[in-house]
Amino acid sequence: MTEPPTKITLKNPEGREFEEAAHMYLRAFNVTDRLIARDLVNFWKSLVEYRVGEYVIAKSTTVVGMGATFPYQKFAWIGNMAVEPHFQRKGIGTLLLGKLLYILEMKKIHVIALDSSDAGKPLYTTYGFKEACKVLWYEIQGCSSRNFERVHTVQNIPEWCLNLDKKAFGGDRSSLLKLLLAMGGIMVVKDDEGYGIVYEKKVGPVIADNVEAAVAITNYAHTLGALTMDVPLHDVPREFLSQLKGQGVDYATPSTQMVYGNTLQDTKRVFAQVSSALG
Repeated sequence: MTEPPTKITLKNPEGREFEEAAHMYLRAFNVTDRLIARDLVNFWKSLVEYRVGEYVIAKSTTVVGMGATFPYQKFAWIGNMAVEPHFQRKGIGTLLLGKLLYILEMKKIHVIALDSSDAGKPLYTTYGFKEACKVLWYEIQGCSSRNFERVHTVQNIPEWCLNLDKKAFGGDRSSLLKLLLAMGGIMVVKDDEGYGIVYEKKVGPVIADNVEAAVAITNYAHTLGALTMDVPLHDVPREFLSQLKGQGVDYATPSTQMVYGNTLQDTKRVFAQVSSALG
């Protein structure tokens, strides 16, 4: 049995520690494609630069764990939690979560959400998180409808989209949405009803006032190259999925959305997440 590291330092990553953390993160989820690590490093550094997130690593002689907070004013998301496989279940995850919750407490944020693997649920439950819903990885397989009336792309985020997102998501994530566009994302809108962002063959978030708008946005996103989406399985998204062509795909690690405090989200308007890490 591998003994836990004798000394752990919790700190913000610097320089090559981002790369070290990325490789550890992929090992934790049994991903072997090393090219993904480079993309993760670039994205994580951009999130920090845009002040969207704060990353914390657990370091002994090497990085043995990591996690991040993504504050959206009164509401926050915790993501990118991982521990080196042979150091798991030795208290490192508990140390990291405690640190992340302390960071959010100092920001006076008391409503927090995250997506958890089955293995992580006991830890989060201990800290008062409760299960909200399952999260489905959905593979889009063509369009069931070609009704794209008033659906189009825009280069800049309309103010009404930002207002809709705040109402639906429960916090201000305008910096994150602007970052996604700056990194090559494409924004699809159905005028005054909803929007979605296509980024790296994925569509998310998808926020809309009604199911029909969400379906039209998703189908249009597919024509632009979107192949997958992360769908929180509340009642309305189930109706939404029934009108799409595609199939649910099990995560390599099943995911459950958990919430601390009373949720601020309007679940009837949230049809897809940006990711399991960012909400």
